[in-house]
Amino acid sequence: MPETISNTSPLQYLYQCELLDLLPALYGQVVVPEAVAAEIREGRVLGVSLPAMEEMPWTSIKAPKDPALLPLVADLGQGG
Repeated sequence: MPETISNTSPLQYLYQCELLDLLPALYGQVVVPEAVAAEIREGRVLGVSLPAMEEMPWTSIKAPKDPALLPLVADLGQGG
């Protein structure tokens, strides 16, 4: 199965639609950038309906190998 990288939006909206299981079904393992995990944790603290990262064993949280390259990609911030 292919591996994919996710930003906050698919995790948030699929969770809110009760369809979050689609991600591991389609991709197996999903890589979540550290900044995305931080956004999700912060949103949960604020009361936004977001998944608990520790309840998603099919995700792995990783830092970008070279964060200096992120500004080279149009419209891509720390959290994607």
